[in-house]
Amino acid sequence: MLMSTLSGVSLAAAPQNYYQNIDNANATTLKQSLHIIIKGHTKIPYTSSNTDTWDVLEKADENPDNNSQVVDVYKNAVYTKVGGGNTSYNREHSWPKSYGFPKDGSQNLAYTDLHHLFISNSSYNSSRNNKPYANCTSASCSTKTTDINNNRGGSSSEVNLTMGSGPLDGIWQTWPGRRGDVARALMYLAVRYEGGTNVNGFVEPDLILTDDRSKIEASKTGGNESVAYMGLKAVLIQWHKDDPVDDFERRRNDVIFEYQGNRNPFIDHPEFAACIFESDCSGVDAGTGTGGGETGGGDTGSHDATPWINELHYDNNGSDVNEGVEIAGAVGTDLSGWQLVAYNGNGGAAYKTISLSGTLADQQSGFGTKFFAMSGLQNGGPDGIALVDNSGKLVQFLSYEGTFTATDGAAQGQSSTAIPVSETSSTAVGHALQLTGSGSKYSDFTWQVTASTYNQVNAGQSFNGGTPVTDPVVEDTFFEMNSVSAIPDNSAMASTLDVDNSTTSGTATVNVNISHTYRGDISLVLTSPTGAQYQLKNYNGSDSADNVVESYMVNLSGSVKGTWQLRVQDHYNQDVGTLNAWSIKIN
Repeated sequence: MLMSTLSGVSLAAAPQNYYQNIDNANATTLKQSLHIIIKGHTKIPYTSSNTDTWDVLEKADENPDNNSQVVDVYKNAVYTKVGGGNTSYNREHSWPKSYGFPKDGSQNLAYTDLHHLFISNSSYNSSRNNKPYANCTSASCSTKTTDINNNRGGSSSEVNLTMGSGPLDGIWQTWPGRRGDVARALMYLAVRYEGGTNVNGFVEPDLILTDDRSKIEASKTGGNESVAYMGLKAVLIQWHKDDPVDDFERRRNDVIFEYQGNRNPFIDHPEFAACIFESDCSGVDAGTGTGGGETGGGDTGSHDATPWINELHYDNNGSDVNEGVEIAGAVGTDLSGWQLVAYNGNGGAAYKTISLSGTLADQQSGFGTKFFAMSGLQNGGPDGIALVDNSGKLVQFLSYEGTFTATDGAAQGQSSTAIPVSETSSTAVGHALQLTGSGSKYSDFTWQVTASTYNQVNAGQSFNGGTPVTDPVVEDTFFEMNSVSAIPDNSAMASTLDVDNSTTSGTATVNVNISHTYRGDISLVLTSPTGAQYQLKNYNGSDSADNVVESYMVNLSGSVKGTWQLRVQDHYNQDVGTLNAWSIKIN
């Protein structure tokens, strides 16, 4: 997915110290402290002769290329603003209001909460209706195409997919360019609305993300509920990762903050999502709460405190995987507020921006590295990457497969510095462009193509004259079976997966994707090469929901190398399904 940076738009950041009171000790404390920060916002009327949600949305979802137009969330179409919608566009509740808060009123803040309202093509909004967000893997999925606007949309891969209706079998797969936006909108609601009463004394719902469709269905009662569910949680987490925050979304957050008085923290700090929804708080550091700090606070001796691009991957054999950029610099450097901006050498415009976070740890001689995933980096050249600090100042502008001059953003008017080596469609999976040699600043090192070492000192690289790191043994950690197999009714089938990894202990994540008309029929047993068995799922005759799309954590014991078997058993008659895919990730 390619994305252009907004031109001619001034992007604000969260006010200084807006997040200073977060408690990032664990997922629970982070969620609770964020809730306190963002609760009690100003309610904007849904429809009013004064300022209402139409007014704010037509500014928040304004076309960056034409301020008299809006851009819709699902079709990526542009429409001339009419000050209140028409037959072409209306307002989308990304968390369908029927799930927990269908009746608007002065005390129902969720109904009009602008962080989850979007301008939408009326027909697409109707088609989506109240279907949960989910991935549509069936050949029966209907395609909803997108238009080309703002340098995205219009291709055969940039489409929405849908099938079914309602909470139990409905699926709406948002197109790649905006799926992260709707995911972060629902994550916001799950933190903003925690039940109890708000600062105005109004009773609020507890909004919870789930993968259990039966809970989503139970939330649709026709009345405002104390607890309500929406999802699918695992899908939203993945969409958040696949479609990072961009300038359109940041601008939207700023506009809503101007009117509503609170921000979506998952736009300002995407790393909060892994902590709250996956209990992985490793990417959240104590410096996050300061609202950004001075860069390079840990500089010692003669070290150059300015970070640099240390590793880059953008192209490989087959479908590109694990694309991204690694930053290196002095220990203690706080990357909060920094950005990586991808530039298109054909025209010089920026097409993608990601926000950085975290503090560089001491990996060697007072220096450290941190890798940031950046999917959708363009192949072919020339194209480039700019490193921008937390004040908006250009720090570094590199290009691959040639040089060019940037025409917008922080690098506007600057000529790129070419990396002398490159990747091609024949580059082996697991390789990257890396700096090697000894030194303490970018100019001390030279580029080469070699096995990637994300979040580590590069092979053959030493900081400040230290001992170079020897080439690591790079092993695959992700293994997937994605051939579709029928699950026989009231019988069992087995699928095998070969794993080539020397790990003998620790944990693994097993992801299973099954389409089935009555998932309570299904039990899952995983068997390792050593014969160890893991009961992933028991059958449950009272669970009438569809499909099994779940992640399971297993404790490893003994060698994982060899053939694994997933046994899928259907325990009852009349309902059928397919095993679409399953995978093992060695953690």
